[in-house]
Amino acid sequence: MDLSNLGEKITKKQKELEQELAGEREYLKKLEILERYAGPDKILDFPTLKAEYEAKAKLINPIKSKLDSLDSLLGGFRPQQLIVLSAPTGAGKTSLLQTMTHTFVRDEIPCLWFSFEVGGLEFLNKFDFSQDMFRAYAPKENTDSNMDWLITRILEGVAKFNTKIVFIDHLHFLVSMEMLAETRSTSLAIGMIMRELKKLAIKTGTTIFLVAHLAKTDDGAPPTLKDLRDSSFIAQEADTVLLLHRIYETDINDPRRKIMTSNAILAVVKNRYSGKTGSLKLQYENNLYKELNNYTNGY
Repeated sequence: MDLSNLGEKITKKQKELEQELAGEREYLKKLEILERYAGPDKILDFPTLKAEYEAKAKLINPIKSKLDSLDSLLGGFRPQQLIVLSAPTGAGKTSLLQTMTHTFVRDEIPCLWFSFEVGGLEFLNKFDFSQDMFRAYAPKENTDSNMDWLITRILEGVAKFNTKIVFIDHLHFLVSMEMLAETRSTSLAIGMIMRELKKLAIKTGTTIFLVAHLAKTDDGAPPTLKDLRDSSFIAQEADTVLLLHRIYETDINDPRRKIMTSNAILAVVKNRYSGKTGSLKLQYENNLYKELNNYTNGY
């Protein structure tokens, strides 16, 4: 029997046992601390959780669009939600959000706008300044369009003006070359942006409206979730998805030609809050939308 390194082996084994014992003591100490833990992420039973969530829900006043059928479907818009609006080109996505802006401002709800597609004066001229617009805000200049800049400006809006609503027109302007180089995928880059916007809505307690483009723009064809351009993450990360399309009629002088009317259909195709989906009819007039009638249909 080789006893030459027996002492070394015993010492090594003793150290291993001591480390194991120390680890066990650390584990028991952690359990003892966690047994008394009362932080905001503590573990609770379902009935207690439900009661706490219901109490918090009663303190929330949902923001209404005053489009009655939309408010009926959604129960209003809530803090920490990410709302996606999409439509074919020229259908009036921006105009619908401008309509909501007028409503929110009348209800004294501060709104912050990021419009990347048009110049400042062209954008502002579409609003009705006969009403008090001092609760609607936007950057003096869009000096950048990356996520770091956007997040900083949104935080500025919250800090200075207690912003409750954020409008971003539109998603693809936020996809930077650096992000594409990092992800090597437009879909993944958009997924990262959607996740960051959702986290930002939760952190700031704001409701973020985000315009997204469609992959198809067939005249008169109602869009679906599958038509959202470039990434399935858009629908996955959004709390609510609204799809807008204008109604077309046949040209009486040329049956082969379709003419876009002033009427539109707004569809709720995803509603994480209640699960309700449906559609309502709108009419476009003087850069704004109004509801034509007070009913919803499945979509």
